[in-house]
Amino acid sequence: MRWLGHPVHPMLVHFPIVFWSCALVADVVSLTIHASPARDVSVSHLMAMCSAWLIYLVALALHGYPPKTPVPLAALIASAAGFLTMAYGAWLGGRLVYLYRVGMP
Repeated sequence: MRWLGHPVHPMLVHFPIVFWSCALVADVVSLTIHASPARDVSVSHLMAMCSAWLIYLVALALHGYPPKTPVPLAALIASAAGFLTMAYGAWLGGRLVYLYRVGMP
């Protein structure tokens, strides 16, 4: 596959390598960190936002190419599910900042 005349694979292959490498480092670091309520909420926040991203990716695929009019019902449902999942993740992020003061001085 090409984009603007350039192969796509060399542009994207670095991301999963870096992300999976960072995941290993994070797992090793987590062995030294004690559990806390903020940590539990942060993991839930991470999972909600990653899930929302994946749901929106499914919604994009369900739209098809070229996009159809009207929007297929499955794509609309997936978009709504992605929004609700994202809203839940945002609420958890708010708890991290305002309740647990994560990232605050």
